Amino acid sequence: MSCVRCATSRTPKPVYVQPAGMDKLIELMNSSLLSGAVIAVLASWLTSRARNRQDQQAEIGALRVQADAMTVAVVELQAAVAANRLLWDGPAERARSFLLAVMAAADGAARARIAGGTHAQSAQVGFGRAG
Repeated sequence: MSCVRCATSRTPKPVYVQPAGMDKLIELMNSSLLSGAVIAVLASWLTSRARNRQDQQAEIGALRVQADAMTVAVVELQAAVAANRLLWDGPAERARSFLLAVMAAADGAARARIAGGTHAQSAQVGFGRAG
């Protein structure tokens, strides 16, 4: 015969029961670790983004300075070209250049003629074909 008392008299395994507030504390700690990790990742991302943006702004400022310098250089070059045209490309300057060439040729021809050369030789010296 089996005893009802013997069948139920086995000692149960001890079960560890946490205090009532401990579960909430563990849950809160797990969620705070996760939120701390998320906050750290976001802070790192925002810092790198702010640094990149600051570098871009500095580069844009440098490019603006270079563009301003290039604009000033182009304007100065255009002014120099305009002054060159006004001073050296006009009909008066062309006439001066032609007169200078004629005088140089006449000088060479006269020196060749004085040295005893013929008229043809003096013309060749004047135009620079004989020396």
